[in-house]
Amino acid sequence: MRTSNPPIVATWLLERLYTGDESESLIGDLAECYGHRRSAAWYWRQVLAAIALSFCREARGHILLAIRAVVTGWAAFFMFRFISFGMLARFHLHFLGSATGVPLTWLIFWSPIWIASGWFLASHHRPHSAFMLLAFSASVLLWGLQRLPWDLQLLFDAMSNPRYVAQSAVDLMELTLPPICIVLGGLLAGLSKTSPSAQEKQHVT
Repeated sequence: MRTSNPPIVATWLLERLYTGDESESLIGDLAECYGHRRSAAWYWRQVLAAIALSFCREARGHILLAIRAVVTGWAAFFMFRFISFGMLARFHLHFLGSATGVPLTWLIFWSPIWIASGWFLASHHRPHSAFMLLAFSASVLLWGLQRLPWDLQLLFDAMSNPRYVAQSAVDLMELTLPPICIVLGGLLAGLSKTSPSAQEKQHVT
């Protein structure tokens, strides 16, 4: 039986990642539409689209802040990677850091590094951590998209040959999980949903 309440997780993400000033009214409008026989998939699409659009709108007016987020986020990633490789060397576990393409190894070694990077960024930029976290996540996703032609070719190969299915799934995981882990790290740090434009309005008043 369908509940009249919209998906809790989607609403929770919208409250924390939406960088616009009218989040409360948007949540109310989406909840009202959902109550009129809209599906959960529709609600999720609207939430993700609203977060993406609000971020793009803020990024156009705050390029320097977005650049700072990207630089800080990648610096945190390389710092945590350096620390992790040092710990692996200490315990003679070099294979964990070098064995790409293995799902369990990726989850054990690389996921915590991306999560820690997101946590670091959000912890040190709380006034507008949601915006900066999304900027860093977008840069990581764009960097991963350079492998998209290879991933698409592998996907087509997997359709005709089952032996490529596992590798195709791993490549998809390596493309999508880093941005997700970054956002998760920011959520663990406690995101601030105050947008840069809202900060400017507060300074003006």
